[in-house]
Amino acid sequence: MRTQIETGKADDVMDFSGNLNTELVVVEVVLVVVVVGLEVVVGVVVVVVVIVVVATIVVVLVIVVVVVVVVVVVVVLVVVVVVVVVVVVVVVVVVVVVEVVVLVVVVEVVVVVDIKVLVANLKERCITPTQKL
Repeated sequence: MRTQIETGKADDVMDFSGNLNTELVVVEVVLVVVVVGLEVVVGVVVVVVVIVVVATIVVVLVIVVVVVVVVVVVVVLVVVVVVVVVVVVVVVVVVVVVEVVVLVVVVEVVVVVDIKVLVANLKERCITPTQKL
């Protein structure tokens, strides 16, 4: 049997006599398992980081959308309340003005009618302003 030096092969799992070096095989298997394990761990970490980043972005976007919707709803409610208050104030003012005008007209009519009735009563009795009652 020829040795590694004679054949020019650098097979590190064989010793010079051509026998299998089990210690080197175990080391190589352990190294392969460690490297593959590290690759799996790194892959899992990358996937988890990507998922966390995407989830964070989605949560932030949802929060922003909710805040914008709440602000829009609050603004719309404020505008509606202001419009309702203005309409109520205008209606109350118009009703009060109409009531005052109607009251003034009714009072004037009643006073005029009362004066006419009083004058008619005085004429019936034939009492002049200079006579005593």
